[in-house]
Amino acid sequence: MEFKRVYEDAVEGTALAGYIEVAPKDLIMVFGKPCEGDFEKVSGQYFFSTIRKNLKRNTFSIYEYEATSMAERGLPSSHKFWNSEKPYRFHIGSNTDKYLDEFIMWVKKEIALSYKTADEVIIAITETLVQADGDFINDIANRVLTDKVIYQGDSLFQVKKD
Repeated sequence: MEFKRVYEDAVEGTALAGYIEVAPKDLIMVFGKPCEGDFEKVSGQYFFSTIRKNLKRNTFSIYEYEATSMAERGLPSSHKFWNSEKPYRFHIGSNTDKYLDEFIMWVKKEIALSYKTADEVIIAITETLVQADGDFINDIANRVLTDKVIYQGDSLFQVKKD
């Protein structure tokens, strides 16, 4: 089963169907900023839909419930909550009893795929640099290295010591 993020105007009513424990910051990194909540008990929410042709669309929502100072004094601000790396037990709403487990697994998979090891990042950078021109590499090197790097042409760089 595949899912996609949708926005409020494309969502039919949902009711509490389950929970998912993830860090708010991970949701933002993978799905972008949440839609606004009700400004009382919910500060933000996401909406998703199944991707199926010629069949009734199933919708899901992920939302925090009474977790911010919007709902109760003394709780973290919405900004602080949504930037937290601490896992939170989010509510999941749905307009169906079907596909809840698949939806939870999909969300967790999307979050897991957003993380890269240092080796994976270095490989991706290397693959990009192989295709880049010398001026681009020169610019990047000067931003991250403490020594001045000067592109000499033909994949050759000179390091200038200060």
